[in-house]
Amino acid sequence: MKRNRHIWIISILIIISLSAAVYSDISAGTPADPLITLSYLEMRLSDIDSDTIIPNNSNFEVLKVDNGDIVEFGNSTEIILRAGKAKAFVSEKGGLADITAGKDVGMNEMIELNHLLICPLDDGRGLIFQSESWIMIKGTYSIDYAN
Repeated sequence: MKRNRHIWIISILIIISLSAAVYSDISAGTPADPLITLSYLEMRLSDIDSDTIIPNNSNFEVLKVDNGDIVEFGNSTEIILRAGKAKAFVSEKGGLADITAGKDVGMNEMIELNHLLICPLDDGRGLIFQSESWIMIKGTYSIDYAN
């Protein structure tokens, strides 16, 4: 009877040991492990292609520009003329999209205050300022200063 008891206890200990060995083989941070560690998260984030990350440019930048300054826009740049006067310069492919008015702004056309403009392509479109002005801009741009 004692011998059966010892065999029973030894069998249970062997089963527990094997179970522990199987579970200890799973390391933290693998897809099999439901708990995410910092190292696993960093590893997964480094695998993401940089082109798929959206840049954090969700806020408009406020710029003061002077008379004669030229601002050229990159693709998908958003612009709002808050104060002053500006004319559009466009490319042969088209103008600036005036989202507020629902129209295309053509060459040398005056920009209306507080209208949201979007530059669809990085092909040399922009604004020439006729006075000291303030704009809100989101996206890529370059400034050619008059002075």
